[in-house]
Amino acid sequence: MDQPKTLFYFRTHFDDAANLGVVNKCRAIAQAAPGGGDVVYFTQSGICFNGTVVCAFPHRKRSVRHLWLYYAVADRFLARFIPFEQYHTFYIRHLPAHPLFIYLLSVAKKRHPNLRIIVEFPTWPYDAEMTGWKQRPVAWLDRWWRKKMSAYVDIYCHYGVETEILGQKAIPMCNGIEVARTPVRAVVPVKEKTRLRLLAIGSWSAWHGLDRLIKGLVAYQSTRPECRVELTIAGEGSALAAWKQEVADSGLGDAVRFLPPVSGAALDQLFEEADMAVGSLALHRIGLYTASPLKHREYGARGIPFLFGGHDGDFPAHLPFVFVCPPDESAVDVAALVDFFQRRIEPETTAAEMRIYAENHLDWGAKMAVLYKKGV
Repeated sequence: MDQPKTLFYFRTHFDDAANLGVVNKCRAIAQAAPGGGDVVYFTQSGICFNGTVVCAFPHRKRSVRHLWLYYAVADRFLARFIPFEQYHTFYIRHLPAHPLFIYLLSVAKKRHPNLRIIVEFPTWPYDAEMTGWKQRPVAWLDRWWRKKMSAYVDIYCHYGVETEILGQKAIPMCNGIEVARTPVRAVVPVKEKTRLRLLAIGSWSAWHGLDRLIKGLVAYQSTRPECRVELTIAGEGSALAAWKQEVADSGLGDAVRFLPPVSGAALDQLFEEADMAVGSLALHRIGLYTASPLKHREYGARGIPFLFGGHDGDFPAHLPFVFVCPPDESAVDVAALVDFFQRRIEPETTAAEMRIYAENHLDWGAKMAVLYKKGV
């Protein structure tokens, strides 16, 4: 008997380079769904269904036409285009709600009353992320119209702890990764007692909290330690300028280096040269004390131990390859981090153990199986 089919609606621009991580996640979710699925998403050409443009609407990201597509064209078109009767589940990656999005949900339920509608919140709550005068109208519109979603949505899923959102059942879940497509470290560095190399990769915002680590390095260096700690920061983003200034003002000298965004073989090389990676350290700044950043999953699949702040459901503090910092503004205790690495990490065996853990717990196939088992 065939598995019931899922329609995925990723309200995301697949052509936007800044969305690469999200796009890879969306593709992986669709491929991992039991019974497979069809996929709707946006590109600069318009609305795509399984890779084919079905509603031509050329536009540039963040242009007036982009806003018109999102708020006026897309959901009205999809309400006519999608044969909802052919699907068991309608899975939607949520972005700000608006009247025509609610209209789409109502049409879906009217045509197929037994259709299971799932809305995934990439972040919940997400109000703290919608700041600034440009976001204010969007936030206001969303706060009003999202209240109406629960009349049509059967289940919310999200990356937190709540079991109820907007008066409806919510399933807490964690992000996943395509483990098979993520290279494990080919060369694992030999552990040195006199050097610890940290690697931070990302598109940087304040909630990534690298300033906590920089402050910790300043305090650690003042003790004249035997083990030198080096930090490589690769990527760009709004928080980077402040961190560069903090490093320049603190006298860290050549202990911290900044690199532009890297990918491919150059990225693999950085991972092979590092002893530990750096995860998100300050998600509490946007009200998140439980989260599941994609970079943590990549570190797990690559087999590199890492540090992060707060709580990640896939990486409880008792695991031997994670160093967990408190979710506050304190500086990272670098001396304790060095001690953790020296006592608990054996690079070659740790890499192999982490890869096995990733295959069993972090792969999207395992994640979607759990989600569907919980009633989707």
